[in-house]
Order: sequence, then C-alpha cells, then structure tokens
Amino acid sequence: MPETPPRDMTVAELRAALRDLPDDNPVRFAVNPLFPMSHGIATLTTTSDPTATAVAYLADSCTSTATPRPVAITLGWHEPATAPSRRRRTAR
Repeated sequence: MPETPPRDMTVAELRAALRDLPDDNPVRFAVNPLFPMSHGIATLTTTSDPTATAVAYLADSCTSTATPRPVAITLGWHEPATAPSRRRRTAR
C-alpha cells in the first residue's frame, strides 16, 4: 500500500510550534532530504488556491547553509550513525 503524503501544516499548528521561542529567534526552512540545506525566510505573502482557500507562502531570503545533521535525523532524512573507530597507523 502506498504511503500517504504528509499534509500541509496549518497556520495554527505553526503558531503553536513557535509559541515558546523568543520573538527575535531566526526561522529557517529545511529542504532537500538527499542533500539537506536550510534557507532563511525573507517574507510571507498570502493568496487563494483554486478552491478559494487562503494559503500562506514563505519567500526564501537567498541565504542558505547546510542543515545540521541532528535536524536531518529528527526529520527522518538521515539515519543516526556513529563514525567507525579508527585504528592508529603504525610504521612497519
């Protein structure tokens, strides 16, 4: 059976998720599970979709950085892993 795609987050869910953060904290948008990047959000605009439902759009601020590994793991994009132990090389 095919997986059901995740539904879009609502404005109320976004507000609730951000409720405990300080107002001056930055907000980043994580994208691309295969090569995780984080983008800053510059502005927000709203428009109506074909069903006349108001939809909010976040605009990329054109600043991007690699998404931190713990974030990619939390989002389920990467498996937790530990680096293999390395043996010290010795001269023969």
